[in-house]
Parts: sequence; structure tokens; C-alpha cells
Amino acid sequence: MGKARSIIITNTRKQIKDKVEETKEELTKRVNQAKEELTRTAHQKKESFEDKLEEALSQMSYKADDIISGLEHKLEELRKKNAQFQK
Repeated sequence: MGKARSIIITNTRKQIKDKVEETKEELTKRVNQAKEELTRTAHQKKESFEDKLEEALSQMSYKADDIISGLEHKLEELRKKNAQFQK
């Protein structure tokens, strides 16, 4: 009876150890998958942000050119009016 009990306890310990090892491997696998997914998502978001930033800067440049053109036009009008007053 003692021998049988010893065998059962040994088998139970082995089963527990195997289950713990299996669980550890599964958790490691899941953590690695989550890490890879986060890395992929962060990279995609970074690229998307950089693209949007570049587009915004480009639009701002065009708008600045439009503003400068408008100011130059107004300046020319003011020069013409000023020339009329100086006659």
C-alpha cells in the first residue's frame, strides 16, 4: 500500500510539473504573440502618423504660398493708391 501511494504521489507530482511547464510555454507563446502584434501596430501607426504629418506640412506650405501671393497683391494695390496720393 505504501508503494502504491508513493507511485500515485510521484505520478501526481509529475502531472502537476508537466501541466505547469505546459502552461508556462503557452503563456510565453501568448506574450510573444502579443508583443509582436503591439510592435506591428505601433509601426503601422508611426507610418500613418508620418504620412499625415507630411501631408499636413505640404498643405501648410501651399497655404503659406497662397497667403504670400495675396499679401503681395494687396501690397501692390496699396502702392498704386499711395502713388495716386503722392501726385
